[in-house]
Amino acid sequence: MLRGLASFLCCAWLICLAPTTAFAADALKLADPSAVNMDPARLDAAVAKLKQGAHRDIDSLLVLRRGALVLEYYARPDYYGREYRQTWRSVSKSVTAMVVGLLLDQKRISGVDVPIRELISEFVDGEVDDPRKDELTLEQVLTMTTGFEWAEFSPPYGDPKNDFSEMTRSSDWMAYAFDKPLVDSPGTRLEYNGANTLMLAAMIQQATGRTVEDFAREKLFEPLGVENWSWPLAHAGLTNTATGLGMRRIDMARIGQLMLQEGRWGDRQVLLPETIAEMTRERIVGQGLYEGFAYAYQWWRFTDGNPLIRGLARNDVFFAYGYEGQVLLVVPHLELVVVSTASLFGDAWPLQFELIRDHVFPAIRD
Repeated sequence: MLRGLASFLCCAWLICLAPTTAFAADALKLADPSAVNMDPARLDAAVAKLKQGAHRDIDSLLVLRRGALVLEYYARPDYYGREYRQTWRSVSKSVTAMVVGLLLDQKRISGVDVPIRELISEFVDGEVDDPRKDELTLEQVLTMTTGFEWAEFSPPYGDPKNDFSEMTRSSDWMAYAFDKPLVDSPGTRLEYNGANTLMLAAMIQQATGRTVEDFAREKLFEPLGVENWSWPLAHAGLTNTATGLGMRRIDMARIGQLMLQEGRWGDRQVLLPETIAEMTRERIVGQGLYEGFAYAYQWWRFTDGNPLIRGLARNDVFFAYGYEGQVLLVVPHLELVVVSTASLFGDAWPLQFELIRDHVFPAIRD
């Protein structure tokens, strides 16, 4: 149970000016949920649930509607509250896709049909053992349909059979990735592959002459007012686009709000609306381990009928997801952004999505 001032700061409902659709400086203050047609009692019930049983492994829950911050809950606000810089794991991949979108908007790359090896020629050497590898496109990298033999979802990270872990132990990460055999026709099957996102880091650096961290600072984070963040290097001078982004949870909410607002921030168009639409459109439906989900350009989608979105009038949800339960979720038709972090393992991973389905979605009155 949160007590005293900490409880007040994290859970109390504060009244402020009527919110707008833009996430501005005053949106960092809690707003009355009723002002954006949300039921405070439903959100209070969500907070109560977070203090029970396995839900206590969910560290935070932030809810924005129409640009207003209506819930900001931290389980341990004294040392793990608003100012804590969260490591977002694979949410980094989705933010990387936004940086790729900037390159497309600025015509620094001509399109998604360009072979990826042309776009990262400064980072790959030698001939390939399969001519199809020379034809792999940027789009196939973005959708993780490159066709490489790759085990990352299972077995767990750290296991010698996990390819991402083995790649990080190798002396040349790009060589490790491209040396893997093609076991699927490129473009036909989703296989989660963090090396694909590191290829995007190489592409961004080759196209701009700057690290992803440096380019994103100027073109993405500074326009949004994001200051307390980090994005360290991984290997060979490349930014760790697969797992490395660190950022406050309130600032990840800014990222989600930018996506909801179709790339608009105040009087500035940071990303083009059509780029956001293309980035988040369903591209490949998952099978096996990925059943019930689809993939866009480094963003996830739910397939129709997935019980985690039961009750929604429209399936337009897209989300970023990181290991152990780092979540950024956007629901355009509800004008909703949800941020949550956790330490969930194994079969506990759906708890956040169930909480959002059962408490946050029903809190919307219109």
